[in-house]
Amino acid sequence: MAENGEVGPPARPVRHRARRAVAVAALAASVAAGVAALVGPPAGAQETEVIDDPRLDPSLAGVQVQSDGYAKARAAHRVAAGRLAETAARVARLDEELASMGAERDRLEAEVDQARRTGDDARAELERRRSSLRALAVESYVTGRGSGTDDLVGGAEAATDRARADTMVNDVAQRRAEQVRRARRTIEESDRTVRDGTDALTSLGARLDAATAEREGAAQELRQRQVAADAARRSMADWRLTADVAGSDLPLVALDAYVKAARRMAAERPECGIRWSGLAAIGKVESGHGTYGGSRLDANGDTSQPIVGIPLDGTNGTALVGDTDGGRWDGDPTLDRAVGPMQFIPGSWAALGRDGNGDGRADPSNVYDAALAAAGLLCRAGGSGLDTDAGLHRGALGYNNSAAYAALVVRTANAYQAREAELIPPPPTTTTTTPPPDPVVGPETVPAPPPEAGPAPG
Repeated sequence: MAENGEVGPPARPVRHRARRAVAVAALAASVAAGVAALVGPPAGAQETEVIDDPRLDPSLAGVQVQSDGYAKARAAHRVAAGRLAETAARVARLDEELASMGAERDRLEAEVDQARRTGDDARAELERRRSSLRALAVESYVTGRGSGTDDLVGGAEAATDRARADTMVNDVAQRRAEQVRRARRTIEESDRTVRDGTDALTSLGARLDAATAEREGAAQELRQRQVAADAARRSMADWRLTADVAGSDLPLVALDAYVKAARRMAAERPECGIRWSGLAAIGKVESGHGTYGGSRLDANGDTSQPIVGIPLDGTNGTALVGDTDGGRWDGDPTLDRAVGPMQFIPGSWAALGRDGNGDGRADPSNVYDAALAAAGLLCRAGGSGLDTDAGLHRGALGYNNSAAYAALVVRTANAYQAREAELIPPPPTTTTTTPPPDPVVGPETVPAPPPEAGPAPG
């Protein structure tokens, strides 16, 4: 990427596209195909699982995307989340069962303990009543009650007193005997309760052990399925980033980079007026949003393979630009070549390159870095008012000193801008990753995450 006067004379503008040094007339021919050719057909959008993805600009939360990989990843997430929910419900059910059995165990233990105490009390009572009966029997024997001889000696009055006393003793003895019988019945009932409760506790203990083991297994399965669901969610989010915005040729990750770069430049240089659509136009014209030559953008915004232009050797309408980076970015230690989705020349990158994604490194093959650098270049070249056709035209001339090139950029930007409301709908009021009740695919269809980008050239 060269600006006017920066590399080579204006009369020989540098071509900064990786495809080849194509005549500007050929670029303009793509505009003749109409706006639909630039932004893609509006049909075929897939329903989007709305994801709270902190990597995305908040304004893009409602953007719809479409790709086979995303559709499979979304379906796989539904399956993983559904299985996670099933296992979580199973763990919750087992927890309820364990709590219920634990309460039953506590009740039985309390009942057995109470029966034991009642039995012990009854045994003590039985022993007391037996002792009392024995004492009455001894007393009756010692005093000679029931022998009949005292009645002859004491006369009728004494016999009457003796009879009353015997009656009282007999009443006491009968009461004590009944108390002994009740104590025995209580002991029998208590012993039966202890036996039955102990048997029930033994059976319940076995059930508790089995349920505890099942719960431990379910908890382990829950942890595994949580890991799987988290991985499926990350995969879905990554595939969403790499998918095209529905009805367009814009990968969501590229749109995110353009929106963030425009937003950041609006804060740094509000008079510039650069819009995401202007940056999208540059990205479209220069590399098809990082897709030239079979490349693509990964979820981090890196190109999957180097996008490197032709050597700037002074032929094919290019200026002669000697090596400025030792081949670090373009892999060419002799001549400079345009690099990355926004096609920056290494010499220009050294002056304009910026870290757009906050990873501590400015890389022309990363669309976040390249988009922010391109925003800076356009603002510097265009001055102010890049939200107008005239302003963007001035800025595009700083990218490539060609009126046809600048006109193509303006038309492409207008094509994107005209569909902004459709491509970037308002964010949803809520976010969700809750799966539907019926999984739609099996685990064999779970796609691998989008491959990582390859190493930078050089």
